[in-house]
Amino acid sequence: MNTKTTVIGTLLIIVVGSLISYEIWGKNSSSASSLDELMGISPSPVVLSLVTTAKPPTSTPYPTITIKPTLSVTATPFSSPKPTAEAATPTTTPTTLTQYSTASLDGFRSSNNGGNDSLEIRIGRNTNLTMRGFVSFDIPATISGKIIDSVSLRLYQYQVTGSPYSVGGNLQAEHVDYGSTLGDEDYSAAVFDSHTATVGASNPTLEWKDFIVTPAFKNDLQNGHSRSQYRLKFTTETVGGSDTGDFAYFYSSNSGANTFPPQLLIRFF
Repeated sequence: MNTKTTVIGTLLIIVVGSLISYEIWGKNSSSASSLDELMGISPSPVVLSLVTTAKPPTSTPYPTITIKPTLSVTATPFSSPKPTAEAATPTTTPTTLTQYSTASLDGFRSSNNGGNDSLEIRIGRNTNLTMRGFVSFDIPATISGKIIDSVSLRLYQYQVTGSPYSVGGNLQAEHVDYGSTLGDEDYSAAVFDSHTATVGASNPTLEWKDFIVTPAFKNDLQNGHSRSQYRLKFTTETVGGSDTGDFAYFYSSNSGANTFPPQLLIRFF
């Protein structure tokens, strides 16, 4: 063995021993440096590579997006409902019933307690008295439960003496209830109600004169009357004129064979 080999072996022993001592004595950094200097070895930097095992990227879960339907509000202009066509109401033709006066209950009475119920209906005055006419109608059973549309009292004026309309004014029909007999007391008896009708044409023309007595007739029905009765008089009543007087004459149901007796025209449904 030559000297060179011996030296090298000695150095290796020293190095190995130093390393062992380093490991044993806590890897003294100063000893290592001295050894390096002794051997003339420049310390090479030890690169410690931190090797990390790359984990496969964990897929981050995306947030679940729930798509809710969007509430869409569309403003619809309000429109009024179209009127529904109503069924046409059947046209009902009214019925007109003609009722004639009761002969024993029409006539006239005067302010001096005179009168007659077997002649004509007379209204007016003379130098001694004033006179009022009366007319009565039975209420027919056929209109029971019917709807009354209108009622007209019709009297036919067949004669005029003097000037009854000039001195007396309008001719009126007062609603009265004198019952089953016509007496002297009925001249001044109280009216049954305020439903007084005025003749449509207060003049001396010889013709039918019409009074609208619908309210009075309905009142008779409501009160259970069996008759509808009226008293005829002028608006102004004064004694005077001449002996022959100022009178208007109307047919009654007693006026002989006349064809124009008093009528009550009842129009109903």
